[in-house]
Amino acid sequence: MRRQITVQALLLAAVLVAGTLFYTLLHQFDNKYTSALPGGYGYNVLQDDPEQVFFLVDGWEYYPGQLLEPSDFADGVTPELYTYIGKYANFSDHLGSPYGTATYRLILENPGEAVELALYLPELLCAGRIYINGQLVGEQGSLEPYAPRVMDGIYALPVDGPTEIIIQCANYTHYYSGMYYPPAVGSLGAISRMLTIRQIVYGFLCFTALAIALFHLVQWLWGRDRLTRRMGFLSLAFALRVSYLFIRALGVPSVRPLYALEDICGNVVLLCAVLIAGELSGCSHRWYHRCGAVPAAAGLCLFTVLFPLLILPYAPIFINLYGDILFLWKLAAGLYLVFLAGHALSQDRALGHYLLFAAGLYGLSVAASVVTANRFEPICGAWLEEYGGYALVIGFSAQMVRRGVLLTRENRLLTQHLQEEVDRKTHGINVLLRERRELLANLLHDLKNPLSALRSYAELVCKGNVDLD
Repeated sequence: MRRQITVQALLLAAVLVAGTLFYTLLHQFDNKYTSALPGGYGYNVLQDDPEQVFFLVDGWEYYPGQLLEPSDFADGVTPELYTYIGKYANFSDHLGSPYGTATYRLILENPGEAVELALYLPELLCAGRIYINGQLVGEQGSLEPYAPRVMDGIYALPVDGPTEIIIQCANYTHYYSGMYYPPAVGSLGAISRMLTIRQIVYGFLCFTALAIALFHLVQWLWGRDRLTRRMGFLSLAFALRVSYLFIRALGVPSVRPLYALEDICGNVVLLCAVLIAGELSGCSHRWYHRCGAVPAAAGLCLFTVLFPLLILPYAPIFINLYGDILFLWKLAAGLYLVFLAGHALSQDRALGHYLLFAAGLYGLSVAASVVTANRFEPICGAWLEEYGGYALVIGFSAQMVRRGVLLTRENRLLTQHLQEEVDRKTHGINVLLRERRELLANLLHDLKNPLSALRSYAELVCKGNVDLD
C-alpha cells in the first residue's frame, strides 16, 4: 500500500513539474501579454522591427454603452476609463448585463519612418466596426441592425506619425462581449506567418484527434466494444471543439448555435472521459459513479444545449452564472478523474498510470487557465485547456492501446493454454483407445481357446457318428 501511494505521489509530482515547465515556456515565448507594445494611457508606441508581430494590449480608452464615431473624438470626447484587452470578459461590470455596446480607442505612435503594416483583429464579440485614422476600413457582422458574425479580420494599417484606431462593438448573443482578444500589428508577412503557424498547431490537434476518432469508431462498428465507442466519441468531440479556428477563418453568421456547439463538445469530452475512466478503474458499478458523476456529466451536456439556445437570449442576467457553472464542473471533473486514477493504482490495475497522467494534466490545465486568466493568451499555439483536452485524448488512446496489448497477450496465453489442454485430452484419448484395443485383443484371444475346443469336439462327434440325445 505504501508503495502504491509513493507511485501516485511521484506521478502527480511529475505531472506538476511537466505542466509547470510547459506553461513557463508558453508564458514566455507564446503569450500575447508578454509581446505587448509599450505605451501609456490612450497610446502604444510602435517598435522598430515591423517583421515581428506585436500586440495592442494596454492603454485602450474604453467607452461602455456608447458607439462613438471618429467625429465624436474630433469634438473632444474625454475618456473616463482605460482598460487592457482581456480585462473584462463582457460588459457586465459597467452595464449590468453582458448585452450592450462599447467603443475602444487607441493611438499608435510611430517614432520612426512611415511604414505599411497590417492590423490583425481576432473575433469581435459579436459584431464590430473598425476605423483607422477616421476611415471605416471594415466590419465584422453588422451593428445596426444587429447581425453578429464569427470571423477574424486583417486590415491595412499605414503608420505615419500618430495613428488612431477606433473599434465599436455590440453583443446581444454571447456571454463574452466586446474586444476580448488583443489585436496584433506587424507586416503582412509577419501576420501571415503567425496565422499559418497557428493553423498548423490547430490542424495537428484537430486532425490527429479526428483520425483517432475515426479509428476507434470503425473498431467499434467492427467489434461493438463499449470502451472503443466512447473513445471514438471523446476524440470526435475534441476535434470539433478545436475546429473553431477554421470556422472563424470562413466567417459564420450562426453565432449562438456555434458557441453552444463548442460548449457541448467540451462537455461530451468530459462525459466520455468519466465513463472510460470509471470502466478502466473498476468504479463503473460504484454508487457515487453510477448515481453521481455520470448523471452530472450527462446533465451538463444537456445544460450546455438548452441554456445558451433557450434561456440566455431571454435572461442574460444568468450568463455569468452559466460561465461559473461550466468552470466549476471542469475543475470538479478534473479532480474526479484524478481520484479514479488513484483508485485504479490502489487496485493495482495496469492502466492506472496512464489514467493518472492524462487526468492530472487535464486538471492542471483547467486550474492554470483560471489562475492565468487575463495574463495568458497564445500567439501561435492553443489555450491551456485545449492542451489539457488533447492530453485526455492522447492519454486515453494510450490506455486503449495498452488495453489492446494486454487483451492480445491474454488471448495468446488462453490460446496457448487451450492448445495444451487439447494436446493433453488428445493424448488421453489415444491412450484410452490403445488400451481398448489391447483389451479387445486379449478378450478375443481368451475366447478363441474354448471356442476352438468346442469346435473340435463338434467335428469329432460328427465324424464318429456318435448318437447323441
